[in-house]
Amino acid sequence: MCALFRDVARTELRSRINEQTRRHVTNPREFYQLLGTVSAVVSGSTALAVAVSGSSYDNKNNWQKNSDLDIYAPTIEAMDIIKQWLATHDGYGVVRVTRNNLRHYWTSPACISTIVRLRSPRYTTHIDIITAQANTATLPIVSFWGTLVMNMITSTRLVILYPRFTLAGKGVVNPHALKARQRDASEKYKQRGFKITKFP
Repeated sequence: MCALFRDVARTELRSRINEQTRRHVTNPREFYQLLGTVSAVVSGSTALAVAVSGSSYDNKNNWQKNSDLDIYAPTIEAMDIIKQWLATHDGYGVVRVTRNNLRHYWTSPACISTIVRLRSPRYTTHIDIITAQANTATLPIVSFWGTLVMNMITSTRLVILYPRFTLAGKGVVNPHALKARQRDASEKYKQRGFKITKFP
């Protein structure tokens, strides 16, 4: 019986992941298989949307409508493979990233080596591919501005670093993040209905 429940839960989770990812790619299953082959992950608002799916925070104030897709890759080679796949399957091309957009990611510059933004005429949102330092896609995630977005989708699972807080719609600010980033991100997620606090 337990195995049956696990299978049902796994199927439901995969369905929620595919639903969120389909806002950006036509074939989420192949997309995540590709990410698995290059050890890349999806993080940011897409992973959070999956985590809180079905709760009172699910798309509150319609916040998921314009959310972008953030992919974290371990190497430049992995980023190039992902870029090529997205161009071939969904018509994505590289666009210029402004200085203000870059600030969004430089919570800890030591964790990130490059950022590439992609757009497709088929979608209203964009995709950012962030290449991490040290050949580890997950390195920047633990340096995010707050615990609320320290989540990721791998090729096989959803990982929530602070499940008790995140599933309750709460986030704690990372005291080591840039102050301006803390302020801007906290306000953004408060408007989305989440509760943001500081470390004691």
